[in-house]
Amino acid sequence: MIALARSLAERGVDYTLIGLTTAYAEFRRAGLQVSDVTELVNEDEDEEFIRAVRPFVAGIIHPDVEERQTVAYFALGYRALFEQFGEDEALTRLRTCGRKSFEPVSVMLRYLRKRLPSVVVTTTSPRFELAMVKAARELGIPTVAIGDHFLVGEMRYIAKKNYAEHLVVLSEEIADTVRRANRGISVHAFGNPAFDELAPKSGDADRRADLRKCLGGEGRKILLWPLGGAAASGSGKKLLTAEEIIPLLEEICARSGEWRYVLRPHPNWPIEPIKLPELINGIVCPSHFTPEDSILASDLVCAESSTMGLQALLKGVPVINYGHAEFTTYPKFGWASVANNPAELLSLVIEGNYLTPPSDLIGLVGGASTRVARLVEGLHYCELTACERRST
Repeated sequence: MIALARSLAERGVDYTLIGLTTAYAEFRRAGLQVSDVTELVNEDEDEEFIRAVRPFVAGIIHPDVEERQTVAYFALGYRALFEQFGEDEALTRLRTCGRKSFEPVSVMLRYLRKRLPSVVVTTTSPRFELAMVKAARELGIPTVAIGDHFLVGEMRYIAKKNYAEHLVVLSEEIADTVRRANRGISVHAFGNPAFDELAPKSGDADRRADLRKCLGGEGRKILLWPLGGAAASGSGKKLLTAEEIIPLLEEICARSGEWRYVLRPHPNWPIEPIKLPELINGIVCPSHFTPEDSILASDLVCAESSTMGLQALLKGVPVINYGHAEFTTYPKFGWASVANNPAELLSLVIEGNYLTPPSDLIGLVGGASTRVARLVEGLHYCELTACERRST
């Protein structure tokens, strides 16, 4: 959304940006004018629900989310549950499922009736953003949803008739899958604005050389392994720890002699190098390296469920998916190789038999924010014109 917001601003389109949970801090760091989830709160109407959820949010701490934002998020989610199911069932769902029980369509209807936007744009995330899409459709407001990955988990609601009128996806393969599931939706294979930063730049070659020097990769190939941000992937399958990965990578480097590895910790799950096994042929990625820096410096990425696997493919860097091909989806399109055990990974890396990303996939990187902004701008001005006609 950051790249899209900037593109809309450049085109003179007035917008209200709401950052739910951690997105608010990300938008602020990007220098954008943004409201947080409290924008959706009506203090007089929501006071009793704010009081009711305080015991449920005690101890929920995230460095990018203020307590008042967490309280507001839970209060609005609980309010919608209360209105739909009554107090007892709402509390049961809140205790059992927490935030996963939220889909506050009634709250979004209240907000949209007050603000009357010409277009609603969201990601394909569930809960609050899904509720916003459903509310906008109910009110006849044009909707655009932006899909970041492969929409496998999201297909259960994307395929329904009350989902967004327009859906932006990463590639034509994904677009075809969605069209088969929901013939009433307009699907646009525009790429994703979030990945525009991966587009080739004039200084990439010099920067790559500098980054590789910093990683000790001069004269050797660099294998990047981005670590997970949790103990398991979204499918529930266990992710490897750094302690489990290092011996495998050390063996690859020792047997081939041409590789050096870089472990990139997830920002939500830092590692302590002092507790790691000895790194003879590798390094922990410096904290000042962005994901794009890490990928640019690499010759190969080995990923489990990390988004950086997809980012690397879009940048043109080969990827081996380790043990999570079904969850990550991109291997089934022939975009990446798959290893399900150490022996398969050793063979692929040492023999160099891994796939290279298709050129048409790489061509989708860059310009997505402009393409999506044009779509949103067109819907915006069409709706404004229609409103003017209705008022005369």
